[in-house]
Amino acid sequence: MSKPLTSDDFRAVRIVLEPEDFALTEGKPDVPDDLVDRETWNGIMVLPDDVAIRTSNHKGKWLKELYHQQTLWTEFAVGDSDNSDILFEAMLYTMDELDAALFLNLHGFYRQSIGCLRNTLEIVTVGTYLHIYKLSDDLKLWNDGKRRSLSALPVII
Repeated sequence: MSKPLTSDDFRAVRIVLEPEDFALTEGKPDVPDDLVDRETWNGIMVLPDDVAIRTSNHKGKWLKELYHQQTLWTEFAVGDSDNSDILFEAMLYTMDELDAALFLNLHGFYRQSIGCLRNTLEIVTVGTYLHIYKLSDDLKLWNDGKRRSLSALPVII
């Protein structure tokens, strides 16, 4: 049977953001208008919460290091680089994947976490390829619908 954590464990208390914490907000409080029932909430949350608590009980240093690496990636991606570069854009796309990978891993969704890491690898690989061959403009034309394909791109053997 599940039970709440003791109140002296900081993980026992949920925290919500204020309206001012969001970029797009009218500053009004979020008033629930369709609150989920307890049984549904527990059915969705109890097992992942339990896994997150157990994992963080024994892998605190590991989680801290992963979070630190993720933060460094974000700082590097957003840093002083040329914001028009395709590699910069690719690194920005991966930030949400890295957030999701860590969150999913902490909650026991390991296969899905690996999927996020694979997405990150693929996005950065393509971004690096386009950067090396200076094809940012070609990708922009393709994204804007002004070019039908990217089939004329160089092939790596």
